[in-house]
Amino acid sequence: MLDNLSIAEAFFKKHRDMFQWVQPDGGSTAFPKLLPPFDVTEMCERAMKEKSMLIIGERAYGLTNNHFRIGLGRKDFCETLEVFGDLVEEMAKEAGMAK
Repeated sequence: MLDNLSIAEAFFKKHRDMFQWVQPDGGSTAFPKLLPPFDVTEMCERAMKEKSMLIIGERAYGLTNNHFRIGLGRKDFCETLEVFGDLVEEMAKEAGMAK
């Protein structure tokens, strides 16, 4: 899990123009925030449709502040984050934010 935490921190630092990352205080769950102009519900729907990836968005937790859940305890975390990274890059490109 600590390795996955380091990987997640590097990922969200790389994409800090799209996300706000706060390290979890404890446990293996983090709730990054997707920054405007992006919508977390749309991102979750695209992840499912385009990448066959389930991301739990804020609505499942009764929130309305553009956060989503990621689990840091997965063995395949790095591979999963790569797939998510592809979606993030596509979203950034569409928004004119690609590097």
